[in-house]
Amino acid sequence: MPNSSGATPRASRVAVAVAAALVPLCPAVAAGPPAAAPAVAAHATDITHVDDAHETALLDAVEVRATHVERREQRLRRAQHDGAAAVIDQRRVEQANIVGSEDLLRLAPNLTLRSRYIGDRNALIGGRSNSTATGSRALVYVDGLLISDLLGATFNPPRWGMVNPAEIASMDVLYGPFSAELPGNSMGTTVQITTRYPRAMAATAEAQWFSQSYRDDYGLDDDFRGHRLGATLGQGRAGWRWFVAASALDTHSQPMGYATPSAYLDDAATLPPVHGAIGDIDPDGRARVILGATGIEHTRQSNFKAKVGVDLGDAATLELVLGHWRNDYDRRAISLLRDASGAPVYAGRWRLPDGRGIRIGDATFSPQRGSERHRQAALSVTWQLDPAWSLQAIASDYRIADNTLRNAVLPPDIAAAGGAGTVSHGDGTGWNTLDLKLDGQLGAHRVRVGLHGDHYALRQQVFATDDWRDGDAVRRSSVFGGKARTLAAYVQDHWRFASAWELGVGARFERWRAFDGVRGSAATTLHYPQRAISAWSPKLSLARELGMDWSVRMSAGKAVRFPTVSELFQGTVSGNTIVNADPHLRPEVAYARELSLLGHVGDGQVRISAFEDDIRDSLFTQLNLSVTPTVSTIQNVGRVRNRGLEFAGEWQRLGIEGLELSASLAFNRSRILANPGFPTSEGRHAPRIPRQRAAAMLSYRPDDVWRFSLAGRYSGRQWNNLDNSDRHPDTFGGTSRFTVFDVKLTRRLAPGLSLGLGIDNVGDRRAFVFHPYPRRTLLLELRYSGSAP
Repeated sequence: MPNSSGATPRASRVAVAVAAALVPLCPAVAAGPPAAAPAVAAHATDITHVDDAHETALLDAVEVRATHVERREQRLRRAQHDGAAAVIDQRRVEQANIVGSEDLLRLAPNLTLRSRYIGDRNALIGGRSNSTATGSRALVYVDGLLISDLLGATFNPPRWGMVNPAEIASMDVLYGPFSAELPGNSMGTTVQITTRYPRAMAATAEAQWFSQSYRDDYGLDDDFRGHRLGATLGQGRAGWRWFVAASALDTHSQPMGYATPSAYLDDAATLPPVHGAIGDIDPDGRARVILGATGIEHTRQSNFKAKVGVDLGDAATLELVLGHWRNDYDRRAISLLRDASGAPVYAGRWRLPDGRGIRIGDATFSPQRGSERHRQAALSVTWQLDPAWSLQAIASDYRIADNTLRNAVLPPDIAAAGGAGTVSHGDGTGWNTLDLKLDGQLGAHRVRVGLHGDHYALRQQVFATDDWRDGDAVRRSSVFGGKARTLAAYVQDHWRFASAWELGVGARFERWRAFDGVRGSAATTLHYPQRAISAWSPKLSLARELGMDWSVRMSAGKAVRFPTVSELFQGTVSGNTIVNADPHLRPEVAYARELSLLGHVGDGQVRISAFEDDIRDSLFTQLNLSVTPTVSTIQNVGRVRNRGLEFAGEWQRLGIEGLELSASLAFNRSRILANPGFPTSEGRHAPRIPRQRAAAMLSYRPDDVWRFSLAGRYSGRQWNNLDNSDRHPDTFGGTSRFTVFDVKLTRRLAPGLSLGLGIDNVGDRRAFVFHPYPRRTLLLELRYSGSAP
């Protein structure tokens, strides 16, 4: 049925086709455990391990998951969640083309991973009610440690570099704010990553090479290549264990953007001629002129991770985690323009072949260079107080030790020798957290209570410099920063009040404060008064078993997401972007409801979920592309409602031994119901939540030597603008539909050693998420996993 935008039912048929085409025909996305599983069965019992050499009895509570045994402290770090979930395990690394840890999420149900190129440090998650432009509605934890950057305004991604794919045991993808343990940012999607400890001395090593063949509509035809090396080593012994991981990535991206004129000039008769520009239509249907490709990035990343766990007697465990991530990058641009002599044109006033005059700013094609250094440290202690109760404390600190971006303000032919520019510094930015939780059994009740505290600090300064490459800061251009602190307490109870029934009740209280807000220019500095808000977030769920194979669960929850420091105080001009924030923004408040049916069909697990999220005072960033520099404005939107249906399933045997399938299909309807600040957006679709999503993977392992995998992803119609004025999505600046298929062939060469050949985007389909998505990419990898010598 056509909607106001003129879309037809074709999108729905394509979405169904991606999933349905593979369904009759692996496993890494599970439908989730049955909702009404007994409360006691969901937690581990205590067993004793005996070291043959020392004959020391150790209390080591474990939980057996699909592919690994989990220790007591790992189980406690995962939040109890009463909504839909998907589980992704380590087998996905062999089944799919995985370079970064975020790639494991590509095929998760009703989820979009905005990974624009291999090594994209701004890879964002979009889900039911969080788009890839609302990064603060998504949370990612690694063993209970937050790696989501909740400081930014829009594109504040998780810090994926702090976790190596080879160290991941499983990922739990949680949908909706149905856990009192999690903050209001969980109103979108939460990912809980559990890493592994080897039981004996074990090592992994991997080498990967990849190449993307990229062609655009403006004449660029090039290959962008890269490689990655990684290794892990660890050992588990009675009473202690250790693990280290390291990797290095060197990669080149396709263009992230395209340059347009800074202005059009009325009187062009006397201007020199220029040719090579390409006429185009922008997402809003307006004619534009493309001058060249920008944002072609060369990034060199490395990370190191170390963790040590020690058992303090029979009832306590101490763990220390240290992480470091480094990134050095540079960006370049390519001009399409040539003057009468054939020389490249980067700046100035010129006359196009059609007689129009254009002005090209000096910084339109200017190069950039940046560096980042991130550090993470955490200490946790877990006590088994008695057979029924455990206590855990976790303290963590994430620090951005260096964040420097250098921009030339001169054309690249001049900037190559140095010259004026800007340098921005974000050093010292970061966050720290402290969590204390008590978990235990009280009769038929499984109870978890906890306290949480966090502190975020952000300071960003932009300076003029006489040499953009390595010169000192000379004059300040702008500054913004601020701090935010949250104190929270929560309680969650799961009551098995009858043989087939379970009631979940929870509540979270938060006290949020923003302070030390500052915004300044070259001449003045403005300080903002502090703000404080308190909020309650209740949770409720009811689950019932329907025989041996099926269960049903109803869940409801409220979530309050407080504005980030950047949303409140950011106001910068950096490169070709202007950002305007608002210190008076209100927090987002979500009222979420879900009904899920879970069960078994044949040898598989399936989940069907209906959901509704009613969000008041949603925070959106509206981007104006029609001007240069572009302007972003952050604002509250009165009311947005998201409704939808999800279908997810996993089958590990499809009639043939070794044949596995995981598949999902989702229908989303997201509408802006009230927006007094922008009335023409009312009744429109909320930005970047596609009307349909589908994903499927078919994996076949006929023997111990070969494995073949075929995966498909579909994303339906979506919009960038609040008023849905972007009616031409299949171009730079738009957000398009896409159907993408990936393949991978793996061969075992020797015990623990395998060779993999994969292709992403086999059909070389063109798609945009404002920026161009990657085109066909070839991946070759060599992996080893086994006992260390």
